[in-house]
Amino acid sequence: MEESGIRLLALDLDGTLTNSQKEISGRNKTALYEAEKLGVRVALASGRPALGIRRLADELWLSQRGGFIMAYNGGEIIDCQSGKIIFRRTLPEALVPQIAELGRELGMHLISYNDNEIVSERPEGEYVQKEAFCCRTKVRRVERIEEALLQAPVKFISADEPDFLREVLPVFQERFGAEVNLFFSEPYFMEIVPREIEKAFGLSKIAEYLGIGREQIMAMGDGYNDVPMMRYAGLSVAMANGCEETKAAADHITCSNDEDGVAEAVKAYILER
Repeated sequence: MEESGIRLLALDLDGTLTNSQKEISGRNKTALYEAEKLGVRVALASGRPALGIRRLADELWLSQRGGFIMAYNGGEIIDCQSGKIIFRRTLPEALVPQIAELGRELGMHLISYNDNEIVSERPEGEYVQKEAFCCRTKVRRVERIEEALLQAPVKFISADEPDFLREVLPVFQERFGAEVNLFFSEPYFMEIVPREIEKAFGLSKIAEYLGIGREQIMAMGDGYNDVPMMRYAGLSVAMANGCEETKAAADHITCSNDEDGVAEAVKAYILER
């Protein structure tokens, strides 16, 4: 059997590795285990904070198998085996109160994170609760979000109606565009992260840590924020349920997240080569 040459498999979570119930199927787990036996390392690459990824990393035994958590779209990277944070970049400390104040002025549902919680001044928002559901945690209501944070955050999210976010994005770009990176991970999630931070940048840090080339990376995703890593990886696979931009950036398209698309792609491009 010809070796695939893949050494690192980067997987988006929501809409990719997990199904509509936010669970990892048995078939996906088995396929990943078989790939790991061939020496492939798994990186869970998500916009979620680490607190929203650890449960899934534990389900996949990544601490025993030498995988990675790539949280905040690459803003924080954890070696699961050692527990070591191998990379972390926060928003400039001076900008944090400015971002929070602009969020209040515009009436945004702004959220951020401490180690074990989501914090928001408006936790009742529909899309704030979507993030809480993804992370399997509750949202703590706070008076002023910038004062509730224990340290400079890796990111803020505006969790709001898509039409509203398209209106406020240019306002943030004009005010902070030279100092932060702004993008949509979902139509209702506008991410505010440090400059350069995106999934491709995160993958480059893991590749450097492992001493491998980008041609040895396979990436899978479905959303807007997956496009950079699809373009970076040597082999990229989009989900059938993915957005058109992600499909256009991919080398191949697999089944949907509810049809074990990850297992199908791992079988085709790793196990059978």
